[in-house]
Amino acid sequence: MAFTKGLTYYGVRSAIYNASVRRSDGVYLKDSRNMADHSEELEWGYGGSGPAQAALALLMDTLEDADHYLGARDIWGAKFDEKAKWVLSHYQKFKWEVICELDRKGFSLPQEDVRAWISYQLVSDKIKDANRVVCNY
Repeated sequence: MAFTKGLTYYGVRSAIYNASVRRSDGVYLKDSRNMADHSEELEWGYGGSGPAQAALALLMDTLEDADHYLGARDIWGAKFDEKAKWVLSHYQKFKWEVICELDRKGFSLPQEDVRAWISYQLVSDKIKDANRVVCNY
């Protein structure tokens, strides 16, 4: 799986199949239940277990895709376990801020928007860490 500029995630529902999330390159998202098992299905548009599973899957997919693209210039400078730890500490926030706001009938979400959310959180985390240092000084 390689980084594809302009990649988009689509939330799709059908009468035959349950809800699913696929990428514009045709790849269906894994549910990431090996990391946190909230639901057997990826959902969106409300604040439940399915949207939590979707948030986890979207963040992990975006970071895995960035790994392939960035290679040695990995923005994290971290191993997979460290990225997974970061995702586990942020996916509920992503659920509430992004996934819950998506249309229940279906959605399209550019991967660039997910990366922007991640980047904002990384900066926010650094500011919080800096404030802790200053306040504890």
